[in-house]
Amino acid sequence: MSSTKSLSAVLLCIAACIPDPGFDEAEIVKTPRVLAIVADPPAVRPGEDSLLRALVVDPADRPLTFRWSACAQPEFLGGAFSGVQFEGAANQPDCGDDALRLDLGRAETAVFPGVLSEQLFSRLDDAAAVFGDVVSPDLIRRIADEVGVTVTVQLEVRAAGELVVVATKRVLIRAGDLPSTNPFPPEVTIGTDPVVVVTARDAFANDAFRCEPALGVRPAVARGATVSLRPSFDDGAWLESYRVLDPTGEIRDVEERAFFSWFITAGALREGGTQAPVESNAWTAPRQPGTYPIWVVARDGHGGTAACQFDVEVLP
Repeated sequence: MSSTKSLSAVLLCIAACIPDPGFDEAEIVKTPRVLAIVADPPAVRPGEDSLLRALVVDPADRPLTFRWSACAQPEFLGGAFSGVQFEGAANQPDCGDDALRLDLGRAETAVFPGVLSEQLFSRLDDAAAVFGDVVSPDLIRRIADEVGVTVTVQLEVRAAGELVVVATKRVLIRAGDLPSTNPFPPEVTIGTDPVVVVTARDAFANDAFRCEPALGVRPAVARGATVSLRPSFDDGAWLESYRVLDPTGEIRDVEERAFFSWFITAGALREGGTQAPVESNAWTAPRQPGTYPIWVVARDGHGGTAACQFDVEVLP
């Protein structure tokens, strides 16, 4: 037997002997999590503000405190960037030390100020000086105007003074006129018989991260029942085009894509993430009666984010 085959056999044996660690699925929320950060708008022109809001969940329902900051250096990215937030443990990589971060406040929301976006965008002259021998200053300026540069915003969440979660979000700075907006507020159809719709689009849903029953009928299911979850995709009406620098050095237009992330505290989801055009999901309710939250986060792959929580009652 060759040494490669011997090594493969040993690894297979080791894998077979290791018991299933029983880790929870990523969509099960059992610890403090930042499920989404929304920048409104997700892309700004130099000098424009962006409002930052976070969907933060703590199953222990403890009082939480926040610290927002922005990295002092913009990221000069020629290609597309993802609007996905990175949430995790407190030792997750972040913006860097305090000397490289700019404080944005300690409230539940924050503003990425236009004066900062203007200052960071003006540093493109420095990039031109660094890359001038390889990339012309004119191309650098064109990339900045049409594609944009990104700045990382960081959110630290504490409970009783202890740092429990760190999350980051990229804000795009771009001088061009291409649109860049967030997805429509979420709307979800639950079940088939009866059908219940929850929405964050109506005027009465004044909590930015709440989906309320559209017709006053709250969703309820039997213990252990499986119900469908179908977000309203609106035929992609909120999807936009944007520009990227491709590997050949050309700037071209690409289309946003719709992604949906789902989170629960109990029961089971068929999928943790779905994507248009097959964006539907399903939830199997737990056997224990009670009221259970479900969260849905819509993303467009280019920094746009929308999210909400809705509650489903599991009947005795």
